Amino acid sequence: MANGPPTPPPTTDIEIQDAAREEASANANAQATSSETETETDPEPAERQLPSRSPPSQDVFQQAFQKIASLSSEKQWHELISVAEDADVWGDDESPVSRLLVVAPLVLGYLIIDDLPAARFALTRIHPRLQKLPISTALASLLESSMERKHKEVYARAEVLYNMAKDTGSAPDPKFPGVLSEMVQAFTESFRERTFRLLSKAYAALPLALAQTYLGLTSDRLLAAAESNNWKYNASTQVLSPTVSSGPQGTSLSASSSLAIFGFIADSVAEVEIM
Repeated sequence: MANGPPTPPPTTDIEIQDAAREEASANANAQATSSETETETDPEPAERQLPSRSPPSQDVFQQAFQKIASLSSEKQWHELISVAEDADVWGDDESPVSRLLVVAPLVLGYLIIDDLPAARFALTRIHPRLQKLPISTALASLLESSMERKHKEVYARAEVLYNMAKDTGSAPDPKFPGVLSEMVQAFTESFRERTFRLLSKAYAALPLALAQTYLGLTSDRLLAAAESNNWKYNASTQVLSPTVSSGPQGTSLSASSSLAIFGFIADSVAEVEIM
């Protein structure tokens, strides 16, 4: 009771021992209650609550590049462009440098098929940090020369890009230098083939020096290529006589072909004036 007399302190040995046992028992009960409370609020050890971490997977650009490398080796340029475009749309900028694995082959793919506006759009939509990289600036220079039909610059800048690609030591993928350099070669070949066709339609006679300017070849290589394209060569005058590629007789040139030929003639006048 609250108003009862206070309990006298233990005086005998037995009473003292009983009091000690009661105190020990009370302390044990208190510790047990505290442990149960902690278990209810924290049922799992701390280490079990840490989030599991799985190893990082390849990003979208790296995955797409494996397909791009395979398609490049097979010269499947339209399929390569499709894969690169999809990756460029769905990829993010968490690893911006790896975007070059997709953008550089995409630009070169468009250059190879002669879709210059699409190549320019693919190059200009990348992050400003990537536009300042040497590979990006070299691609931009090559594209600019191609659009302006500056044939000397096209071959010179293609060679610069080719050497740069071969020397890319810190590429985001070990296959990247090889793929890029092979695509630069493929572009140079396709550009030269288109030039051969236009020259055959634009000229009945073409000075050897001017043909070298357009085709970016030494005289020996040019004469060999001219022979394989059924061109005739007069050694005394150093003049080539291109032969129009075989096709349906009487077929008129399209508007785009006529415009391209007019561009060649205008360029030729400028070249002759410079010489």
